[in-house]
Amino acid sequence: CVFWKLGDYALALEHFQPAYQIALELKDKELIANSLASLGVLELSQGNYEKARDFFEESLQLAEESGDNRGRINNLHNIGYVLSRQGNYPEAIEYYQRKFEVLEEIGDRQEIAGSLLNIGIIYQNQGNYAGAIENYQEAQSLYEEFGKKDAASMCLNSIGLIHQAQGNFELALGYFQNSLEIKEEIGDIRGIASCMMNIGTIHKDQANYPEALRYFRSSLEILEQLQDKSGISNVLMFMGSSYRQDGERSMALEYLDSSLEIKEEIGDKAGISSILLQMGEIYLTDHNYSRALELTNRSLEIALDLMLLDKLSRIYKQLSDIY
Repeated sequence: CVFWKLGDYALALEHFQPAYQIALELKDKELIANSLASLGVLELSQGNYEKARDFFEESLQLAEESGDNRGRINNLHNIGYVLSRQGNYPEAIEYYQRKFEVLEEIGDRQEIAGSLLNIGIIYQNQGNYAGAIENYQEAQSLYEEFGKKDAASMCLNSIGLIHQAQGNFELALGYFQNSLEIKEEIGDIRGIASCMMNIGTIHKDQANYPEALRYFRSSLEILEQLQDKSGISNVLMFMGSSYRQDGERSMALEYLDSSLEIKEEIGDKAGISSILLQMGEIYLTDHNYSRALELTNRSLEIALDLMLLDKLSRIYKQLSDIY
């Protein structure tokens, strides 16, 4: 739908809902499944993860009943993506593996590349960088083979994130800039916002806070136009982190609170854990130990539940500092 691509979700909804009603009246299972999936994509684009998953699950059930392999693949992918955005990585992998099995059945190598990319993302979020890089490299090789510039740029961006996590900032910046060039070339507005956010994080990690905030604000402007709740919450979190690292704790708490509110609304558990940890650090610096302990323990509970290995070491260190 052209309205969805333009970011006009209200008009897109006006288009999708009548199509769904017509499909119900015709009792056409394939058309009903497609309409449900479209409504799920619309909710997903606005960060409404639970609503999106409900639509995708309904669509998946119909696709399985009718033997529609393409419908099964798309819905398994979308549900896995929703779960990964919510930080439910173990269940997300299950859906991606189910998708992978269907793809192997029909021999779709291009879609297999997508599954490798998605599994790589989950490994990265869990701190399994070796597994992530292996999947990204396999996916990038396939995407380049098929001339998929957008997807190849995603792999570049993801590899950059891993180098950033390992402290290789200049190398990471190179990957992000290469990815941004591709996004600008193909006119991917959402991708441009994501690359700008990542470049901002590099400057933040290098303590160049004015430059970091400049990139974050540029990214935020685009994401607000797109009504991307998940992206908005991430930028706000990074802005809060920049202010925290620069010693402006009141500004940091303001931005982190705004981000936390959105992440709780959309159910981003991994993001909630990260914000709680940062807020706990601020209260620790202010010698408010009881509040610091409360927030850090809440962060720990989520991190253990989701097996967020990269966060656990930071959390345990912060707890030792509190005690």
